[in-house]
Amino acid sequence: ATATVLPPSAPCHTANDQSLATYHEENDAYHQNEAVITAQDQAMTPYQEEYDQYEEEQQYQAADQSVQMQGKGNDRSILLKYVTKESSGVGSKFKCTLCGKTNGQKNNIMNHVESIHFPGSFTYHCNLCNKTVKTKSALNLHNARYHSKKH
Repeated sequence: ATATVLPPSAPCHTANDQSLATYHEENDAYHQNEAVITAQDQAMTPYQEEYDQYEEEQQYQAADQSVQMQGKGNDRSILLKYVTKESSGVGSKFKCTLCGKTNGQKNNIMNHVESIHFPGSFTYHCNLCNKTVKTKSALNLHNARYHSKKH
């Protein structure tokens, strides 16, 4: 190994002081640049939020049109494209792709998508009394209230 020997007239800490000064200059420049970027980001925030809202509305409208084109009925299979399955170490959950709501039961998310994102897009008829309702969940509740053996 070769050792660098400084002349006796040069102080030992000069090289370290220069490196430290360079480090501080670069660090200051970085933070000044970071402040400029942060200010630009903050200036863009209102526009970004507005754009995000617009994009979300477009997604809802496209989804709504897609379901409505199918016509009213009780085939909820079209809603499956708005439900995804997420697996984790503990188990799996189902997620509404329109708003992010999750639940462990797929049927609960299907009911959510139908009633929250596509209200009135489907119709269901009670086979016992011919009552018409707008969600499968409402039909199930109607049957439990008025046509169960407990009544």
